[in-house]
Amino acid sequence: MIAFRTMTFSVQECRDRNGKIDCDRIGDIIHQSDVDIVALQGVNREVLDRGMVELPDRLGMAAYGLDQDTGLAFLSRSPLRALQVFDLGWGGRCLKTDYSLHDRRVHLFNFGLSFHLFHRKSQLEALQGEELLGNLRLPCPIVVHGDFSLPLPDPGQLDLSATFRRARFPRYRATYPARLPLWGRSRIYLQGEIKEIAGHIPMEKMIRRRCGNLPLILTLQLVDSRTPLKLEKPSKPQIRVISGQGAGCG
Repeated sequence: MIAFRTMTFSVQECRDRNGKIDCDRIGDIIHQSDVDIVALQGVNREVLDRGMVELPDRLGMAAYGLDQDTGLAFLSRSPLRALQVFDLGWGGRCLKTDYSLHDRRVHLFNFGLSFHLFHRKSQLEALQGEELLGNLRLPCPIVVHGDFSLPLPDPGQLDLSATFRRARFPRYRATYPARLPLWGRSRIYLQGEIKEIAGHIPMEKMIRRRCGNLPLILTLQLVDSRTPLKLEKPSKPQIRVISGQGAGCG
């Protein structure tokens, strides 16, 4: 079974409920979750200057995108390749990268959407364009991590749901606000030969006190849809025995 564990986490500038920036608490949550990949949203320049840059080393992970000033980043225990930054408009950005697992590859996306309904719809249209999720040349399974901001569905989200399938784990998928989660601000969508086999949202009281938005964690498994060729069993050769004069040796 080829499986890995991923997290999407809108850290909201790493501020606690009192407005204090505390990157260590984010690191503690990631460390306790024992994940292979983390998609971060809400990482601004002030957060980077206050300790976020050192966080990956303490976690034993590599950072991708922290130097791009997009508010987004990936953390990973294994190397990621071909990192790209895309402009979604109205200040929105999207990161795309590739994750290799054994001899398989997975396309990873990470973005954060605006709270403004018009801006957000425009960003989702860009996200589903030919350069990104609408690219038919993407040959591998896709995992989309995102901070969807608003609590209510809009036409852009419905279009995304028509193309991708939203991860069904856990059953109750609300992540925001952390103190009393009411809607799924953090979401993961899938496409292709990949499926979710487990998932949860940390609901411990300490985590809900220290975060504005809770992370979503999924265990994903790559599916092998290749059908092995069935070879026909060769028939035994027919041996004819000829008796009579001249049939001996010597």
